[in-house]
Amino acid sequence: MGISAARGPADRMLDRWRPAVAVMIGIAASLSDDVKLGDLVVASQIDAYDAKLKAVTAASRGGFEFLHRGLVYRADGRVLAAIRDLRFAHPAALSSFEAACSTDAESLLVARQRAKLQQGKSLGRSPSVHRGHVASGSILGASTEFRDWLHLRDQSIIALEMEGAALAAAAADRQPQIPALVLRGISDFGDDRKRAIDAISSGGVRRYAMRNAVRYLLLLAQLGALPRHDEAQ
Repeated sequence: MGISAARGPADRMLDRWRPAVAVMIGIAASLSDDVKLGDLVVASQIDAYDAKLKAVTAASRGGFEFLHRGLVYRADGRVLAAIRDLRFAHPAALSSFEAACSTDAESLLVARQRAKLQQGKSLGRSPSVHRGHVASGSILGASTEFRDWLHLRDQSIIALEMEGAALAAAAADRQPQIPALVLRGISDFGDDRKRAIDAISSGGVRRYAMRNAVRYLLLLAQLGALPRHDEAQ
C-alpha cells in the first residue's frame, strides 16, 4: 500500500511484459457527493498530490503548511473514449453488468445494512461509472479537512487512492509510453464517515466495491474496449 511500495513492482511488471495497456484495479474513497459506495471511478487524470510537497510557514496561524506541488498524469484519450462509448455501443451488456453487481450487493450486504446505507444516500441501487480526476498519494484519507485541502488544488477530484500514481509514473517513463488506466471501486468516503461505514457493513462494502471493479475490468476486456497487442501489430 502506498506510492513508494507500488512503484518498484509497476516498473518490473511493465519491463517484463510490455503490455498494450496497464490497468490497476482496487478500491478508493469518494471525495464527491455524486460518487457513492460501490460506484466505479475511471481516472481521466491522476494527481500525485504529495510527490513534491513544500512545507512553508503558515502566515495566518503560525506553524507550517504544505503547498501543493504534485505531478499530474493524464489517462490515454483513446481508452477513455472507448469506455465512454460503451453505454451507447453495448447497452445490453452494461445492463447485465449492473444487474450482476446488484446481486452481489444482496449477497455481501444484509438487508438492514443495504437499507441503512441507501436511506442515507450512500449506496445506489446499482453502481454508476464516473470518469474524473483522482488524487493518488501515500496518505489514507479519513478527514473532512484533508478532503477540503485536496480540493484547494483541484475541485474536480472525485476520489482518493494510494497506488495509481505509481503505475501512471512508471507507464509514462517507458519508451514508448504505455497507456495506463486506473479503475477503482468506491469502498468508503474520504472523510469522517469512514469508520461509520465500516461499522455498518462489517467490511461488506469493501468486498462489494472490489467485486464491481473486477467485474467491470472483465467487461471492458470482453467488449474490446482495451488495447491489445495483436491490434498494434
